[in-house]
Amino acid sequence: MNINAGIIDQQVRGLSQRLRARFEEALETKLDDQRARSVGFVVLCMKTMLDLSEDEAVDALTEGGNDFGVDAAHIGDVIDGEFVVTLAQGKYHHENLDGTRGFPQSGVEKAVQAVAALFDPSKRLTINPRLLSQVEEVRSLILTGTSRTCASYSAVTGSPGSTLSRKTSSTGRALVTALASSTSTTTSSLLSCSRPCP
Repeated sequence: MNINAGIIDQQVRGLSQRLRARFEEALETKLDDQRARSVGFVVLCMKTMLDLSEDEAVDALTEGGNDFGVDAAHIGDVIDGEFVVTLAQGKYHHENLDGTRGFPQSGVEKAVQAVAALFDPSKRLTINPRLLSQVEEVRSLILTGTSRTCASYSAVTGSPGSTLSRKTSSTGRALVTALASSTSTTTSSLLSCSRPCP
């Protein structure tokens, strides 16, 4: 394991131990150690990328089956008639923290499909209640004519030399700000979380 992955692993383990009861309450299920660490990784990424508190990051969790591969969703404040929706997927490779694993293509494809389906007010969905409440809020904003930008992040333990990893290693907030000011409806990014989070 490289030193950066080791630091991330320590942060994930700390979060999963300290917040495990909160994770289980939020997701309405008991978590084994491995799943608690996976949830902790998603929470750590949301905290880092969006500068959220631990409570806000836990509240953003949507994983648990029937979730379109969306592990967390956050709806930003409406500012000047626009808001940002951030969807996150996390792949925490417990058995391989050496920074060599990539994000599966199927996961990225799921994220693209999720954006198309989740925010179309005419589509009927069978999704879990945590994600459904987020989707309903977004759809109601869309129906009022509010403009949105969707940022989709796929976080994985791996690829420390990637360009995006270098750009986001000092702060994930710069990338989020750039996406928030984008005029595109959908942005999909691959974030490699193999460096210490700020």
